[in-house]
Amino acid sequence: MMIINMKQNIENFLSLLLEAGLIERRDFASFENYPTVEDVFDALELAGVSNLKLTESYAKLMDLPFVQVNSIDKEALGVVDREVAKKFGFIPFFIDKQNRILQVAITNPRKALALNHDRLEELSDKIGFKMEIMMASRGQVEAALLEDEKQNKVPGEDIGRVQISQERLKELVSSNQISELVDGIIALSLADKASDIHIEPFEKTIRVRIRVDGEMQEILSLPLSLLPAITSRVKVISSMKIEEERIPQDGRFDVNFKNQAIDIRVSTLPTIFGEKLTMRLLPKKEALAELHQLGVDGFGYDQLMKAISQPYGVIIVTGPTGSGKTTTIYSVLNKLNKNEVDIVTLEETVEYELPRVNQVKLQSHLGFGYAEGIKSVLKQDPNIIYVGETIDKQTANLVVRGALTGRLILTTMHTNNAIEALPRLINLGVEPFLLSSALNAVTAQRLVRRLCPDCKQQSSLSPAIMAQVKQEIGSLNLNMPLNFYKAKGCDKCKDGYSGRIGIFEVLPIDQKIEQSIMDKKSDKEMLEVARQSGFISMRQDGLIKTIKGLTTVDEVYRATTIME
Repeated sequence: MMIINMKQNIENFLSLLLEAGLIERRDFASFENYPTVEDVFDALELAGVSNLKLTESYAKLMDLPFVQVNSIDKEALGVVDREVAKKFGFIPFFIDKQNRILQVAITNPRKALALNHDRLEELSDKIGFKMEIMMASRGQVEAALLEDEKQNKVPGEDIGRVQISQERLKELVSSNQISELVDGIIALSLADKASDIHIEPFEKTIRVRIRVDGEMQEILSLPLSLLPAITSRVKVISSMKIEEERIPQDGRFDVNFKNQAIDIRVSTLPTIFGEKLTMRLLPKKEALAELHQLGVDGFGYDQLMKAISQPYGVIIVTGPTGSGKTTTIYSVLNKLNKNEVDIVTLEETVEYELPRVNQVKLQSHLGFGYAEGIKSVLKQDPNIIYVGETIDKQTANLVVRGALTGRLILTTMHTNNAIEALPRLINLGVEPFLLSSALNAVTAQRLVRRLCPDCKQQSSLSPAIMAQVKQEIGSLNLNMPLNFYKAKGCDKCKDGYSGRIGIFEVLPIDQKIEQSIMDKKSDKEMLEVARQSGFISMRQDGLIKTIKGLTTVDEVYRATTIME
């Protein structure tokens, strides 16, 4: 590789790109002052220029062979330690044992620049093969790796048949069997009914945790040296860019677990110690629960049914991330999903697939976000629209105006309770007179752990807690004995809990609330108006569920605050 004047190097690269038809002569001025050729490469790729064409031109500049990688020799992959290969940014793809030659492909220009003659000699001496360096497009190499992974998979393999335990995972760590280790972590997590997996690098170790019934549990600690191999394995099967470590990435893959298809959504996050991996475990064909199965009942159920039966208007579901908002929305959509209506959803990530529903995945980075999506969908005149999230002024106003033109629109927001959504929308620039006319109902929710029905035990509360509970539910005039329960633990549940249940509050927008919105009354004043119409808060709904033996007072108090 010939090192030449940097400015001349950039001009030569631009000339090669011009020759390949990738840029025009007038583009030269935009890139001549870039620090390096590699910066020009990155900028053009971000602008949408083909990685394959860019890499081919870069190979000519560096006087390196450019190769089309259509397959990967598995023996070649095993010659060089994967951590070393990742450090220097190459993929071994062909081995000639007779002549002791190993061909490796580099897809990252910065790595090609860093892999000098001395390093090549050192690596070649270490592995006993002469290394031949070639440039290849990142897309082709990743496709070849993915195909190799697929070929190693048994068609229809059920990951649930893997006999796995924490002890077996430790054995896989000792023997450096990375593919089996990743499969084992997923299998163990699914067996424990986890909703997600977190692989977190720290200074010397990797912590592997799973979330079960909303609670994080550590299942394994790994040496940090395994992180490159683990992230590479997960990235390949998730169709991510293997060498991209600077920015977050999203991907997905499927597994079977005990004859059930599981959709696994993967995201990476660069940290100071390496990339953190999170995998969300979503059963594909799990039947959507009915609203009453989620925990919507009584006053809340009646008011929500009334709201969704209207031909137009806005229904908002609020709550923090992970509180079950999307599940509630999809349960409503499933109830509304009939042949005579047209439903469109606008989502950044499509978590559930509904038959006969037009589901749209937004691409905000390409200029197709919520606002653009709503404008496009309204032109197609659907009956019902689900807008994944309302977080800015433009989206909020489009949601309200869309409802006022005759559509039923469901959306979510992040507020602490249902009443807080009203001033939030006004602060986003929605006129109170429009908001009061458009809103049908606002629902807020949290998830609490459900008591195991096989081992729950009746218990008594301390006098102070009992007095507080009576004060909070006293106005509801409940005609039921105040029995309470606690978690015990058995073979079926381990810790006394089994799954989760929602606690809800549903605020119907009746004439009194409409007038309160118009008058811009405070949250406290609106709460008093709502209580006059029978409004039940999340905490009150949760306490009713504790009396029914569905959860505990501790769970409800942990998830909610007092509304005053």
